[in-house]
Amino acid sequence: MNYKERLNLELLNEEASVWISPDINDNPVIIVKAPNNTIKSLINGCKIQLILGLDDNHTPPVAHLGVKIFDFVSNPLLLTGTNRFIEENRSLLDFLENRQAPIFLYDELSICAASGILELDNLSQTDSLKLTNNITDLYVGPFSEDITLSLDCFDYTIDDTREFKNVQKIKVVYLDCKCKDWNCTIIDFIGLNTQESVIINNIDEGSSLESKVWFSIESIFNFDVHLNPQYSTSSGNKELTDILAFYALGVFLIESKCLSIFNSEAAPIMDKKVRTLKKHIKKGIKQLSGAYRNIRAGTIIHSKKNQPIEFNRDIIPHCIVLVSELLPFGDWSEIEYLLMKTMIEEKIYLHVMDFREFMNLVKNSSQKKEYFDYYLMERAEAFTKSKSIHMRSNFKRK
Repeated sequence: MNYKERLNLELLNEEASVWISPDINDNPVIIVKAPNNTIKSLINGCKIQLILGLDDNHTPPVAHLGVKIFDFVSNPLLLTGTNRFIEENRSLLDFLENRQAPIFLYDELSICAASGILELDNLSQTDSLKLTNNITDLYVGPFSEDITLSLDCFDYTIDDTREFKNVQKIKVVYLDCKCKDWNCTIIDFIGLNTQESVIINNIDEGSSLESKVWFSIESIFNFDVHLNPQYSTSSGNKELTDILAFYALGVFLIESKCLSIFNSEAAPIMDKKVRTLKKHIKKGIKQLSGAYRNIRAGTIIHSKKNQPIEFNRDIIPHCIVLVSELLPFGDWSEIEYLLMKTMIEEKIYLHVMDFREFMNLVKNSSQKKEYFDYYLMERAEAFTKSKSIHMRSNFKRK
C-alpha cells in the first residue's frame, strides 16, 4: 500500500487527527481532520498552533505532530499524531525549512471542506529546526505498543492534567503560525430524491448541516429518507421536521441545530455558547414532540415535491436532536431531566448527540437500517443508566 492509499484509509477511519505528507510533486502538505465547527472557526480567523514533539527516550527517536486550534480560547481543540513513515519525516523537514505549506481541512464526512496556506513565523522556524536536525534518523515502522506509549508521552507533555500510565515528558516545540488564502469547496450531494450543494462558509449554517445529515444516511435508507418533509395547515405548508427516515421496523425524526460561527466572534466565550446550545436543544425537543404528535394524529405528510409519504405510524420513533457540537462544559442536569421526562410522556426514544457521534453510528451501521436502529436503542438504554448526554459510542472489531 502506498502512502496515498494509507492516508485515504486513515482519513476515513480516524474521527479527527493531523498529518503531514507529500503531494504528487513531493511538496509537503498538512492535513487536518476536525469537527465542522472547528473548521469554520479556523476560516473565521481563530488562532492555530502546531506542536512538534521529539521522543529521544525511544531508540530511534520518534517524531510527533500536534495541532492546537483555539476555537475557544480557554478550551482549544488539540489533535495529535505520530510520524511513522519516511515520507512524513521528509515532508516535516521540508515544511520547517520552507516555513509554509498548503493546509487541507477535512470534516466528519471525510470531505475536504477548505484549503489554504499555513505559514510559520521566523522564531518558530528556528526553534523547530534545532529540534529536528537529525530527522533522517527518526523512527519508521508500525504503530506498536511502545509507539502508543510514546504518543501518550507527547500528549502528557502538552497537557499534564490528563491521566496516563508510565509516561514521561519529552521535548516539544510550539510553532506559532497563521493561515491565509482560504479556498472553500463547493460540495454537491446527489441523492436518489434530492440534490443539495453546500459550502462551509455559507452564512446559512443550519441548512448546510441539514444537507450533510440527510446525505450521510441516504445510503442507508435510499428512497425512504426525506429532507424537510411538509404537512398542510390552514395557513399553508409547514415543515414536520428537518429529516424523516423509516423502514419496516423503524422511524427516525431528526432536528439539526447549528451553533453559529460566522455570526459570532472568532473566539467566543464558552458560557455564552453553552447557554445558546441548551436553548437550541430545548427547542429541538419541543419540535420533535410536536412532529410525533402530528404523526400520531394521522396528519398527511408529503415531500417537498408534494408526494405523499407513507410509513408505519405505530412504531415508537427515534427522535434525534443533532447539534453541530455538543459542548461538555457546564451543568447539563436540566437538559438530561427534560430528555427523560419527554421520553416517558411522549413514549419515544429521544437522543441528543453531535454530528461526530452521529457519523460514528452511521459508519458502523455498514449501510444496514437494522444496525442503525439497534445502535440507537443501545444508546438510549445507556443514557437511561448513565443519565448523561455526553456519551461516545465505542465499536470493537474482532
